[in-house]
Amino acid sequence: QAELKHIDRIQLKQIHAAVTTFILEAVKHNADKSTISSCLEELTFSPERTEIFFSTYQKHKKDVERLLSSIGRHPAQVNDVSWRLQYHMKNGQLDKTNEPFYLISLNTENQGSSEDINFTCTTEQLQVKRKRVDWVIKEILLFPPQLKSLISKK
Repeated sequence: QAELKHIDRIQLKQIHAAVTTFILEAVKHNADKSTISSCLEELTFSPERTEIFFSTYQKHKKDVERLLSSIGRHPAQVNDVSWRLQYHMKNGQLDKTNEPFYLISLNTENQGSSEDINFTCTTEQLQVKRKRVDWVIKEILLFPPQLKSLISKK
C-alpha cells in the first residue's frame, strides 16, 4: 500500500508480527474492552484509535476464535520421515536441466489419526529447513527446566 512505502520493510514485518500476536493473545484470553484499552493506552494510542481498534477487534473476534479452535492445541507428532533424491532431466522449455530435488514424506499423528504429508524441495530449500530445525532445537534447549518438563509430558 502506498501509505506504507516510507516504512522500512523489516520494521513493517516486526510491527505486523507484534499486532498479530497482540490480537491472537487478546482473543485467546477473551480480553474485554478495558483490558485492550489499557494496553493500547500504554502504547500511547489515542482514544479514537483505541475505539477503532476495538470495534474492528469485536467485528472479527468470532472469526479468529474459529480459526484458533481449528488449529488445535497439540501440533502433529512426526513418527517417520522418508525421502528420495530425484533429478529433473528435462522440462518443457529446455532440453536438459539436471536439477536435483528431494521427495519427502512425513508420517504424522495428531490425536490418534495418522496422516502423510508429502512435499518436494530443492537442495537449497532442504538446507534452509534443516537450519530452521537446528535453530528450534537450540531454542528449546535454552528453555528453563520447568518449561522443558511441561513440553516433554505432551
